[in-house]
Amino acid sequence: MTNNYILGGVRMGKKSKKHNQKAKFIKATSAAVVAASAVVVAAPAATEASTLKDINSSQYFYEDVLNLNARGIIGGFPDGTFKPGEILTRGQAAKIIAGVLNLDTTNVVNPNFKDIPKTHPFYGSIAALKQAGIIGGYEDGTFRQDQPIQRNHVAKILTLALNLKANNVNSLPFTDVNPMYKSAIAALYENNITTGKTATKFDGTANVTRGQMASFIVRAEKAATQEQTITFNVNDYTNTAITVDGNTYSFDSAVKSIFTEANKVALAGASVTAVVKDGVIKYVNRLVLNNAGTEESPVVFETNASIGSLVINANYVTVKNAHVTENATITSNVNSEVVLDGVTVAGEVVVDNSIVGALASIDSKFAQDELKGPKLKLVNAIVQSLNVKRDNTSIESNTTIPQITIAATVEVVNVDGTVTKITVESTAKLEITGNATIEELILTTLAELALNIAGQIESLVVENPEATVTVGTGVKVNELTVPEGSTAASIIDNYSSIASQITKVVIGDSTTGTGETATGQTPSTGGGSSSGGSGGSGGGTTPTPTPTPTPVTTHVATAKAAVETANTANKYKNLVLVNGITLLNALTAEIKVNVNNIAVTIEVAKTTTADTFTVTLKATGEADATITVTATEKVDGDQTTVTKAALNTKVTDAKAVTPVAVSLDGSDVLTTEQWTTQAELDAFTGAIAAAEVVVADTNATQGAVDQAVTDLQAAIDAYALAQEAGTKVAVTKAALDTKVTDAKAVTPVAVSLDGSDVLTTEQWTTQAELDAFTGAIAAAEVVVADTNATQGAVDQAVTDLQAAIDAYALAQEAGTKVAVTKAALNTKVTDAKAVTPVAVSLDGSDVLTTEQWTTQAELDAFTGAIAAAEVVVADTNATQGAVDQAVTDLQAAIDAYALAQEAGTKVAVTKAALDTKVTDAKAVTPVAVSLDGSDVLTTEQWTTQAELDAFTGAIAAAEVVVADTNATQGAVDQAVTDLQAAIDAYALAQEAGTKVAVTKAALDTKVTDAKAVTPVAVSLDGSDVLTTEQWTTQAELDAFTGAIAAAEVVVADTNATQGAVDQAVTDLQAAIDAYALAQEAGTKTAYDAIVTKVPANNTDGKYTAASWALFEAAIAEVNLTLTAADGQAALDAEVIKIQDALDLLELEPITYTVGNEVSADEIVLTFSKAVATSDGTDITNQVGGTVATTDGYELTITVDADTTEVTYTLTIGSIKVDVTMNWDGAAWTVTTDPVGVLVTP
Repeated sequence: MTNNYILGGVRMGKKSKKHNQKAKFIKATSAAVVAASAVVVAAPAATEASTLKDINSSQYFYEDVLNLNARGIIGGFPDGTFKPGEILTRGQAAKIIAGVLNLDTTNVVNPNFKDIPKTHPFYGSIAALKQAGIIGGYEDGTFRQDQPIQRNHVAKILTLALNLKANNVNSLPFTDVNPMYKSAIAALYENNITTGKTATKFDGTANVTRGQMASFIVRAEKAATQEQTITFNVNDYTNTAITVDGNTYSFDSAVKSIFTEANKVALAGASVTAVVKDGVIKYVNRLVLNNAGTEESPVVFETNASIGSLVINANYVTVKNAHVTENATITSNVNSEVVLDGVTVAGEVVVDNSIVGALASIDSKFAQDELKGPKLKLVNAIVQSLNVKRDNTSIESNTTIPQITIAATVEVVNVDGTVTKITVESTAKLEITGNATIEELILTTLAELALNIAGQIESLVVENPEATVTVGTGVKVNELTVPEGSTAASIIDNYSSIASQITKVVIGDSTTGTGETATGQTPSTGGGSSSGGSGGSGGGTTPTPTPTPTPVTTHVATAKAAVETANTANKYKNLVLVNGITLLNALTAEIKVNVNNIAVTIEVAKTTTADTFTVTLKATGEADATITVTATEKVDGDQTTVTKAALNTKVTDAKAVTPVAVSLDGSDVLTTEQWTTQAELDAFTGAIAAAEVVVADTNATQGAVDQAVTDLQAAIDAYALAQEAGTKVAVTKAALDTKVTDAKAVTPVAVSLDGSDVLTTEQWTTQAELDAFTGAIAAAEVVVADTNATQGAVDQAVTDLQAAIDAYALAQEAGTKVAVTKAALNTKVTDAKAVTPVAVSLDGSDVLTTEQWTTQAELDAFTGAIAAAEVVVADTNATQGAVDQAVTDLQAAIDAYALAQEAGTKVAVTKAALDTKVTDAKAVTPVAVSLDGSDVLTTEQWTTQAELDAFTGAIAAAEVVVADTNATQGAVDQAVTDLQAAIDAYALAQEAGTKVAVTKAALDTKVTDAKAVTPVAVSLDGSDVLTTEQWTTQAELDAFTGAIAAAEVVVADTNATQGAVDQAVTDLQAAIDAYALAQEAGTKTAYDAIVTKVPANNTDGKYTAASWALFEAAIAEVNLTLTAADGQAALDAEVIKIQDALDLLELEPITYTVGNEVSADEIVLTFSKAVATSDGTDITNQVGGTVATTDGYELTITVDADTTEVTYTLTIGSIKVDVTMNWDGAAWTVTTDPVGVLVTP
């Protein structure tokens, strides 16, 4: 049985079909969500929530029920309960949702559901939701409003009704989600409307209770009114709002400084992504500036607001004072100067090589002569790092730049300013130019770097031994660090000419002074020897010492790593080293690698032993630098089992160890904490990593595993022994925290140069005094945040901050500005605004004589005087004299406006009589309309349609005159006369109808009498009817019921004549009499009836053997052959004996088994014997039943997936047994009533 239904415009079901019809969707607005509608579900009682007897604050849905009840969305039952656990039906849910959305349930389109007529109480709600595309019906055209609504259905309805969306439909933790409802359930889950029945189960087919529905709705409403993100391009806006796609959004105070009049040029065509809540733009997540300026007139964007990310996508743009919380990006559209003035960037400033859209406008100069790259100018800007991805970028800053990263493809970068750190990731030939001071420059790649800057580099670090650097003559390097095995000369290709510009060279752990001598003099040169270290005698050059390379024998790990690296291409296989490295399955091979600039050859040779190989690592020309590792060939089919349980446990133990602090000497670790060195921690974590390598190695031997266990335990023990307490004494900052709080609680007074702009009632200080105070707070906060601050520094900060608080208090003094009083002017403005303007006219001819008027100029003079006075009110710098003059001027304007007023000359037209006459005409009740009165009763009046139209037309004509503001008095008077004439004509036209009324009261009574007659038994001859009962033939009964039906036809016939009605009364009475006369007593005695119930034998085993023996003994004492001639007394006596014998019989129980009990849509009952259904037929003839085998009778019952209970009535002998099957979600259970007739084995 297939259960298909439609919900939310999507057809779905157990055997669902694809449905490509897209339903209409009407978005529910916030107003619709919160609007109240008089909706009461399940009962009409409007119960107060506070009086609902079964709702209390301990229930999770308590507040939600109160919310919806107070709004009239849901109510209680007449007995004062809410019944939160009662299952909600589809119809009730429709009523609730329509109320929540405040939908119009009156003016609706008929959804044409077969089971929802227009008279249905839920018709309006169901139709409105169907029209809105929120709900649908089943494929058979029904809605099934009485069926319970499921959690899946509720999810779909709420997401459509309230426009809830999911950002990631694949984020659900539930494993039982129906794909058709996945997006809806994800929307509920992401918006915290549901967390599921369990952590992994949503249980979408479960029914929803009234209490659950209340919580679902209220949570969904809250989610629908939360913040959302919109993206739009700026076209135009006011200082208070912007319109996007027909929706108007106002500006929160946090973003008002973005959308200013001054920024309109900069924001023209800009792309904005913003957070919106309740129609207000709260925050700008991303701003892309697309409008370009010129070199002479750059575009300026200034704001003190916070912006998520900023993208500059146009030439000649200056950004001022913005706070960028993420990245600021300059795109590859930019080929000019871009200025960040006073801007703070919390993320990166990225000079990108990507394009964002197209420039809104490009200066013609750059269209014709494209520059090589952008120039980024930082003025008082605070940035964390710069990421340069674009070639020919120029950077200028008057503040220190903490970090600059130069990306892989960049070839030229110009830097003017101070930089803490530059990291070069470029693999190209890179040139850095400019005038710069660089604290640290790191070259990580195999690159050619040219440093053509004027300035100083504190530390130049080259990490790749194959990199080359050219140092310009204008740069001084304090310290050069090169990789071990390299020299300054091998890295700096012009080292011989610039050696004096490098103060110190670091090679590995060795440090060599070079360049300038201790006295600052350049070493002498000549032709002599430099031996003995005595300097420049003999004209020779003092060489830079070359560090002695570490013997290759100490680099076993490096060489082994090289073997492993060489093998990543799967070049060597079928050979397994003891350390897990797979190598060559061949006689001889060579791998050449480089270890610290010394060529190393790795030789692999197979020995005479079939499964043993020798791997030799040796330095070329170094006989003492040979490492030999023995390897064993892996034999295919080796089934030796290696146990790693102990190693797994040891790894788990090691990972459970909590690392302590890392320190050089414990001086930065508190005495209450433990520490080790980084090397000790690295040894421990390295031992764990080595053990995990063995765990993961499928070829590891048991010996290797056991050794790994031993090594890891040793590492755990060593790490524990290495831990010791720190020596750092804890610093107490409570007093400083309190002092900072006190300082921040001080309310700053006004700032002034000399107090002349501050009222005498207010205090002021200079800006310098305020800056000293706030600077002291900031300095104290630095100490608070400094984890390395000493107690002395903290105590000094407390003292300094208290001094600053005292100094700020002493610096305050009263202002000298005298307050200006504007009370009289405010009162005069209020008086002027209270004057009601009169009509405006050119000459008064269009103004009634009862009204006053002035010219427009006179009105403008009056309102202009009010506006001028309000300007003075708003002017904080207005003098008392200006205020007093404004009072005088406004009073004069009030007086002049009063004198200018005069009466109009237009005479008023009176329409009172016409209004009354129209009311009188509308009060006339129209009579029936007929052609000739033959269809109108003699007790009613009628006119023709033309006479009625003439009357209503006269009313309409009069109403036109009433509405005409230009109608003359003559036209009004004529309309009164015409309408009275129409009233009189319509009255005279009315006359009585000629149709005589038909009365059916006697016939209605006779039909009622006939239906009250109780039919007797039906028989052919009465032989099967007891003598105590009456009977008729079927034909006599049919004649009686046919007469009733014929009479009802006449009752329903609106065109039946009185004669036909009277005849129907006569005919029905005759049928009643005939049916009564036809009845007679039956001829069957009780004795005859009971004798037929006596079973002849028990060969089919229907009865138990014991009861049958008792029955046979008892029935043997009974005479079963009596006739009426034997007398009634004899017959009655035998009836009692036969009944007593029958009562002794007991049915042999029929066993049954249950099959397929775990299938939700099918259950199979197999009986040991044939049984009959309630209509007496064999169960095998029942629809759905089939004979399974010859030794049993099988009933297969197929149901739809939503059915939870099935009942069949079976007949066992003369006993009817109800068999009830219940589905609990996992399996079927079977019960029988009465028990004992059908039993399980």
